[in-house]
Formats: sequence, structure tokens, C-alpha cells
Amino acid sequence: MSRRTELLAAVLVAATISAGWVFVNADKPLSIDDPFFVYWARAISPLPDDRPARYVNWIRFEEPLVAETTHYMPGWSILLAAARHAVGERERVLHWLQWPFATMFLSAVFLIARTVGAPPWASMFLCASSGAFLLPTASLMADMPAMGLGILGLALWIATPSLAGRIAGGLLLALAGWMKQSVLVLYPLLLLDPAGGFVRRPRDWIIALISFVLAGRYPDVPPHDPERSSVVGHVLWILQSTWNPLLIRAKISYLLAASGALLLTPAAYAFALAVRRRTEMPRERLRYLMLCILCIPVLSALGFWKARHLGGMRLASTPGTLNDLWFYGAIALFLAWSLAALWPSRSATVRWLVAWFLLDAVGSVIGTWLPGVRHLIPALPPLVMFFLVDLERSCGERRARAVVAVAITANLWLGLSLARHDYAFAAWCRDAAVRGAARASAARVPLLTTGSWGLRYYTERAGGRILDRPTETLPAGALFLVPTLTDRRELPAALRRRSRLVETLVSPPSRFRAWLLPVLTVPPVRAMSAFHGGNVWFPYAFSRAPSETIRLLLIRPR
Repeated sequence: MSRRTELLAAVLVAATISAGWVFVNADKPLSIDDPFFVYWARAISPLPDDRPARYVNWIRFEEPLVAETTHYMPGWSILLAAARHAVGERERVLHWLQWPFATMFLSAVFLIARTVGAPPWASMFLCASSGAFLLPTASLMADMPAMGLGILGLALWIATPSLAGRIAGGLLLALAGWMKQSVLVLYPLLLLDPAGGFVRRPRDWIIALISFVLAGRYPDVPPHDPERSSVVGHVLWILQSTWNPLLIRAKISYLLAASGALLLTPAAYAFALAVRRRTEMPRERLRYLMLCILCIPVLSALGFWKARHLGGMRLASTPGTLNDLWFYGAIALFLAWSLAALWPSRSATVRWLVAWFLLDAVGSVIGTWLPGVRHLIPALPPLVMFFLVDLERSCGERRARAVVAVAITANLWLGLSLARHDYAFAAWCRDAAVRGAARASAARVPLLTTGSWGLRYYTERAGGRILDRPTETLPAGALFLVPTLTDRRELPAALRRRSRLVETLVSPPSRFRAWLLPVLTVPPVRAMSAFHGGNVWFPYAFSRAPSETIRLLLIRPR
């Protein structure tokens, strides 16, 4: 198969995988941060019947929308605004906007792997089976649009070093910067040659600089904050707001946990170490392995694995469960493998992949305001390629194929379970809003909620609204939807004294079959899971506990 034919086949396979996954999730209700981008799209270009949001509830009451939009680039919301004018605000249609970007991402992984000498098909399938690909593609957040454009821009930059290829790669990276600032970690790679050293042509440095400038020169869109609406403003705000030793420690913990447990799965490491040829496993490698495993309980005892809970600002220790030990083992194996493979390597390609991973690792710690797997999506391709390059070198081609098959199976097993619960949680929040609206209608009182994004969005669709201010008195009474686990706001004391509990809605436990894992995505306070980050330390939690409980409170008239 010629290079061009193989690349075309890869694009078609990537498009098919992405289309199938988007089709399965097209009617998924909006959840987590999805509605934020829809609210921003309404502010950018409202439809005649829109009620643009002025305030949002996230950690506190009365947070202006402009205070949240300063955290993000506006490109994805601009695209959503254009789509809403064409087709309206229908979840099924809006979800399909993720399809071209997911296709770009997987196609770019194939092209980069082929360029640097990693197995291209295995690289693409490992990335496609990871929860770090599955969940962003099933959401309405900006992560996959940014990474689809950004990784494809990087792929064109290194695979086609002609002037046209460099310009195309730079323009795609600039567009990616309009989607999300996490793309900025990829820019130093434009100056590093995968074959070794720095790029030598002055024109390439000039194109990279112009691309970086264009990434931060997006148009002013409402709501607009002139002081922060730029790349420099975003970066400075993030650095100032997140430089907290306890928060940095939480991010480092999450970085290591997600790298070892989510992106490649612990099963792959354990199996790969078992099938290595004994003649090619030096004693030093076993020493690294034992050293890292012994370091885990020491670090835990010293408090390294404690992290500040971002809601209640409390310190919560990691419970010592079998699940946690499994992920600790994954972290240890990840570190052992990395050290053992990198130490004797003289390959420029390996050094380039490691530089890519380290850039995103540093960016996820000091360039974000919460720990979360979505900040590690740029690190997925280099980790996968690094894994595969070392695997073939250590195990041989035949055994490497068996390890890759196990890794893909394990990734799908975990990733699909995670995505399934994410879908179920979103649907339950929507149904809770509908149920609350029926209760409020029967009681002939307005419907309100203290909740945020997903719950708020469907409460408003049902005719209700959020409690904007903690000083509201509501003299005519109201019915409130008050989440107790995933939200942190409580009713004002004056309203609480007039409240009566009508019903408690508890999200159902996992209904997965025995061979599928009951994986939580949005955990109770202090729980150990979540793709989305926040008050979490590990990307998965195996539990049949409810992920949310909502109290229906009837507020008596004054």
C-alpha cells in the first residue's frame, strides 16, 4: 500500500470510528461544562427567543458570565453560535460538530506516528480506545475541537516540511488556539526537529511566531473583558489563580495517576512486563520497578498523595482500597517503564516524544486551574507512541501485537464504562429537572435550582430558573432542586427556615453487567474518580454508590 493510499485509508477509518461514537452519543443531554459554551454562544449571537445568561452558578452565587469566559478562548462558542442560527439548539445536531475534530485528531495521530517511526495503526487505535478520547468526543466542551486542530497542525508541520505544509500547520494551530489555550503547550514542538536538534530554517521560526501571535488575536466577542481577553491575559490569570502549593501537589498526583491508569491502562503495563524476553530484561529494570513500588507507600505516608478539596477546602487522605492499590501499581509501573526505557535510549524520536509529554505535563500543572484528564489529552499521543516504540524494541513484533490487543481491550473496557456512566448521569439530571417541573406545576409555585450547568440548563428548559443571589426572599414561595453531592451552594438561611422536604431524588446505582465495571465520572465529595477533575485524584472509581442526590424543597410563602 502506497503512503498516500494508506493515509487515505487511515482518514476513512478515523472518520468511521468518530462518526459511530458521535452517533451513539448524539442524544446525550448536556452535562458538566457543556451548557457553559451554549450560554456563551447565546451571548455572542442570541436568537429571538433567547434569554442570555448574565450570571452563572459554579462555586458561588452571582458569578457574572464574563468572569467565567475569561478562562476560555471563544472559538468553540463562536462555532456553536453559528450552528444554533442554522439548526437551533438541538443536542443531537450540536453533538455532530465534534465529528470532524475527532476525525482530525485520530488522523493526525496516524500521520505523526508514521513520521516518527511508531506503529501508526496501533497508535490510532490505542488513542481511539482511551477514555481521554471517548469522553471529550461525547461532550460539547472545547477540548476535542482544540486538540483536533492542534494535533493535525503539528502533524502537517513535521510530516510536510515544505513551505505550504509549515503554513498549513501554523494556521491550524492558530485556529486551535482560538478553541482553548491548552494548545499553547504544542508550540515549542514546532521548533524541535523529531530527527534531532532545532529546526534550522529562519522561515520556520517566523511562521511559528506568527502562528502563536494569531492564536491570541481573536475578535472581541461578548461578554468581553479587555484586560483578560488575550493569550497573555489568560496565561497570567491562570498562573496567578492556581499557584498554590496544595493545588500544585494535587495536580502532580493527578498527572501521575492519569498517565499510568487512564491513558494506557494498568493491564497493558502488567502484561507487557510479563511477556518481555528474559534475556532483554536487565536487572536494572527490576531495580527501577522495585524502587518505584516501594516509593508509593512512602510518598503516601509523607502526605504527597493528599490534596486540597476544592469545594470545602479540606484535606482528604486517599482511602486504602484494592482499587487504589491497583492504580498505585499502575503509576509505579509507568514510572519504572519510562525510566528503564528512556535511560539507555539514544533515539532522537524518543527524546522528541518525551519532550512532548513533559511540555503537557508541566502545562497541566501550572497552566490550568483544576486537575483533570481533559488537560492531559495533548499527552495521549506521545505516551502511546512512546509505549509502542519501547514495546517493539523490548518484546519483538509478535509479542508486541498481543500486548497492544490487551491494551486496546482494557482501554475500551474502562473507557466505555466511564462514558456510559457519564451519559447516565447527564440523563438523570435532565429527568430530575422534568420531575421537579411537574411537582412545581402541581403546587402552583415557580421552579428554581441552586445547581449548576447540566441541572440548571434543563431546569430553565422546563420553565424554571437559578437562584442568582443568596439574598432572594421569594415571598410567593417556590420549589427548589438542591443537589447535595456535586454542587456546593446551599439555600440562604432565610429560605431554609421556610423549607419543607418534599422528595429526595437519588441517582440509580450502576446497572452494568458483572463483566463491566461500575465506573463513576462525577463523584460524591472526596470520592476517587472523574474525567472532569476538580475534587478528584484518580480517573476512575469503581462503585455502585449514587453519583448525585437532589432534594426537592418546598419554600412556604412569607
